[in-house]
Amino acid sequence: MAVSLNDYLKNNKTVQAAQKKVAAANSALVQIQKAQAGTPANAGAATLSSINRRVSAAQEALALATQDLNSAKQAATQYYNTNVDVIQARQESRTAATDRNRLSDAYAMRQRLIDNNQPTAAIDSSIKDLNDKINKTGKYAPKVSTPTAGETPVAGAEVKLRDYAKELSTVGQAIAKMDESVRKGLSQSLKNAGYKVPISGAYSEELKNAYTRAIVDNQVYSLDFNKEIPFEEFLVLKAKEPGTGEGAPQVYATISAPTVAAGLINDAYQRNLKRDATKAEIDSITKKLNAAERKNPSKQVNGITTGGIDRGQFLDDIIKARPEFAKRKEDKKALNTETLLSVAKSNGLTPSSLQLDEWNRRLQNGEDINIIKKNIRDTAALGLPDNIKKLMADGTDLETIYAPYKNVMYQTLELNPDAISLNDATLRSAIGPNGEMPIYDFQRALRKDARWQYTNNAREEVSNVALKVLKDFGFQG
Repeated sequence: MAVSLNDYLKNNKTVQAAQKKVAAANSALVQIQKAQAGTPANAGAATLSSINRRVSAAQEALALATQDLNSAKQAATQYYNTNVDVIQARQESRTAATDRNRLSDAYAMRQRLIDNNQPTAAIDSSIKDLNDKINKTGKYAPKVSTPTAGETPVAGAEVKLRDYAKELSTVGQAIAKMDESVRKGLSQSLKNAGYKVPISGAYSEELKNAYTRAIVDNQVYSLDFNKEIPFEEFLVLKAKEPGTGEGAPQVYATISAPTVAAGLINDAYQRNLKRDATKAEIDSITKKLNAAERKNPSKQVNGITTGGIDRGQFLDDIIKARPEFAKRKEDKKALNTETLLSVAKSNGLTPSSLQLDEWNRRLQNGEDINIIKKNIRDTAALGLPDNIKKLMADGTDLETIYAPYKNVMYQTLELNPDAISLNDATLRSAIGPNGEMPIYDFQRALRKDARWQYTNNAREEVSNVALKVLKDFGFQG
């Protein structure tokens, strides 16, 4: 099945992540707008100003998230247009692997139906369809033109093979009909060819499984050589392969096909760099992967497989050795540090360099950053009233909780907002165990703060009082 651009964008991990951010930003904006709509008109200038700023910030966050999403879609579209052949080939490889698994399951289901004396017509139809699809025969056969008289047939045209599907569907019955000497001879031939099977003339599950695998391998050989290879001839050829025979190690190297390698490489790039690999990167790394696969073949002795390479780890190691990975790692560390410093500051804490190093170590070990954010809020909440603790436990920072009082404070005391610490005793007095202080009462309390006497508001009030006294005594008109 061809992969359309829409399908590719829908399943692209970078685009999906950007879409989630847009959804989260939009949800946050809706919640803040609801809070804005529910704020009474007489809530006070500071409160209204605070919520308006929150709405503006949420709108800006949504705009940035939307911009990132458009950029992600543009980059993914460019990659798709440049590497569409690789993408289509990777999809075909995955589809083929799925079909082979389905065929194996279908044969197992058919055997269970036979064992329970159930009809197999429906599953036989599915098996035939899957075989045709995998072998590109029947309705899945490539459309080729028939040569006219005098023309030479196209080289490499497929030859007609025997009905392997029928043989596979009747393996159990075929073995059951053999006499003991024939079964014993078949067991010996299979074992000589490297299949794990006991040598006896008895019917057994091991013999049936080995016979089934041999027929499948016979079909693969015939397809590879593009000619029909009789079963007996196939067993002779198989027995001559290096590493076959009783107890002998079977050494084989599984070389990733270009489409399979491209899929593995792209998965590794997404895992480590959050992007797809370019065509040049795929071509270069595929050569390294195939060379490593040839150099490190797998070995099977008595059913136990050793050797080979861990393809995922091999590709991860290549990518992690690149400067891009190191830069991304440092950028991520810097971003995490900035994020955690911001959360700490928003909760009145100043972490040490050792604490920051510890947090980054935990993140590198795979811990979720949200857990560390919660740890910061839990620390900042120690000794605070329960109503504030509850808000912080839900993910609200002290900066947000005290924002309305902080706004009133910098307006009344004429302070720089950044100069008002979250640990300021006057600010903390706004919320106590019995609840929040009304804004008006807090504003009146601020006039008793020693800092108020140095404000323009205080001087103006004193001047007005003096003027009134002078008027009362008749010194001013």
